[in-house]
Amino acid sequence: MPDLEVDVEGLERLVSSLAAIKDGLDHTRRVVDGTAADMGSADVARALDRFEDHWDDGRGRVSANIEGIVGGLQEAARAYRKADDDLASGLREGS
Repeated sequence: MPDLEVDVEGLERLVSSLAAIKDGLDHTRRVVDGTAADMGSADVARALDRFEDHWDDGRGRVSANIEGIVGGLQEAARAYRKADDDLASGLREGS
């Protein structure tokens, strides 16, 4: 039977990284709103605003997908950690 090895800390770091990406993605609207005056042209600012309005749907979908992935990774990390702890406890009790 092959060995199974899971980097639980790696899963937890991935959760943190994805959460940071989602947070940045969720705040892009504020970046656009805060920089409109710095665009140098009202046409550019309007075009960016229109793009941002259309991107809201896509951003929402990506954000929801990240939430789902994060939840699954957290659940997997907990399950692997519990299995490892249960195995270690069983080995201690058996010796």
